[in-house]
Amino acid sequence: MVEAQILERDRKQRLAKARLSLVRAETAVGVLPAPLRAGSVWHVDSGNEALFAATLSLHKDGQWIGFVGVKNIGWRAAAEKGIALEKVIFIPEVKGRPLKVLAALIDGVDLVVAGPLSLSPQNQRALAGRARLRRSSVLTTVPWLSVSKPWYARSQNGGVDSSFDLIGRAV
Repeated sequence: MVEAQILERDRKQRLAKARLSLVRAETAVGVLPAPLRAGSVWHVDSGNEALFAATLSLHKDGQWIGFVGVKNIGWRAAAEKGIALEKVIFIPEVKGRPLKVLAALIDGVDLVVAGPLSLSPQNQRALAGRARLRRSSVLTTVPWLSVSKPWYARSQNGGVDSSFDLIGRAV
């Protein structure tokens, strides 16, 4: 069991490195990132700082943001980064009803930020379709298989690294 977990973690790390290498190569030759469109589903798994930066990139002034199932959010840090807390709905737990909670948020806010919730691939696709229809963006802290696009950071000098001037990049 432990060996399988190690192999899976190694596979995910290799895949992440390969995707990052591809983004670096595309950036070096001038390939533009995928456009940010309302109704898209993105995932970022680099911690709260990257999550806040991605949230701000997708958020426009005056819009509401719904956070659901995201653990250990530093609200003071979020406010310091520029997230308007007066326009935030925070649902720490969904108590076994993630599909209904996410559907309601997609219907009611402009950007939904979702933590690691228990959703089947079928439910993820249904929610992505609902987001497209409602023009509400979804940002997740875990990939939604065949639905979400990964985020990568672009440094100030044009390379791709861990600073947080984020670009949406589908790989």
